[in-house]
Amino acid sequence: MQSKFFALSGLTGAFVVASAASAAFTGISWSEVDSAALGWDAAGYDPAALDTYRVYAAFDDNLGLVTGVGDIQDEIDFSLTSTDGAFWNSTNAGAGDLPPNPGFFPVFADLQWDTFVTIGAAAEETPVTNAAPGFSSQAMGLAGDFILDDTGWFASGFPEQGNAVDGKVLIAQITVAAGVGVDGRNWRVSGLAEQGNGESAYDMFADFSIPAIPAPGVLALLGVAGLVSTRRQIGRASCRERV
Repeated sequence: MQSKFFALSGLTGAFVVASAASAAFTGISWSEVDSAALGWDAAGYDPAALDTYRVYAAFDDNLGLVTGVGDIQDEIDFSLTSTDGAFWNSTNAGAGDLPPNPGFFPVFADLQWDTFVTIGAAAEETPVTNAAPGFSSQAMGLAGDFILDDTGWFASGFPEQGNAVDGKVLIAQITVAAGVGVDGRNWRVSGLAEQGNGESAYDMFADFSIPAIPAPGVLALLGVAGLVSTRRQIGRASCRERV
C-alpha cells in the first residue's frame, strides 16, 4: 500500500525498487547528550533526574539525505517505547512534536531538552520538519509509548539540513527519567544516497535499543548479590572438591 506520508516526502514510487541498492544507509544510531557541554545544566536541566538521547539515521559517508521517517506497511508496526512507558516533555509555550524554535530558548530553556522528532535539526526557526496526517493523534504528544500506522514525519523537497554530517542525520531527540531504557522498532527511513555516478532513493527499516541503567543504589545491591552468589558457588565447589 502506498502511503500518504511518503507521497508528501516527494519520493513516492522509487522506494521499493531502489532499496536494494541503498548501501550507504547503515541503520539507526544514538548517543546520550552531554548536557553540561550544551549549557543545559546551567539553564535548569537536572542530569541526575533526566537522560536525553539523540537518535540518528546512520550512513557510511556524508552523501546520504533523509526526507522521511515513519510507517507505511500495515503488517509492520513502527513503535517507540520506554521501560517506564513515558517520555519527558516541556509544558511551556513552543513545545510540541517537532523541533523547537530557538527564539523561545531564552525564556523557556527546557524546550532544548524536549522530546521531539525531526529531519536533521535540533531546533528550527523556520519550520522544515512536518508531521504527516495522523501523526499527532497517533503519537499522542510523544508523552508515552506509541505505535504509528501509515504516518510519520518528513521534510518537503530536499532540505540542506537533511544531509548527513559526520555520517548521520538527526531524526529524534528523546528525554526520559534517569536510567530508563528506550526501544524503537521498524523505523522506516527514506531519502537519497549517492550510488556510483548518481543518487538513488532508499527506503529501509531499522531498529534501535537504548539499555536501561540501574540506579547507583540498585547497582550496589546487585554487586552485593553477585558477591554473595559467587561466594556461595565457590563454597559449594569447595565442598564438592572435598567430597
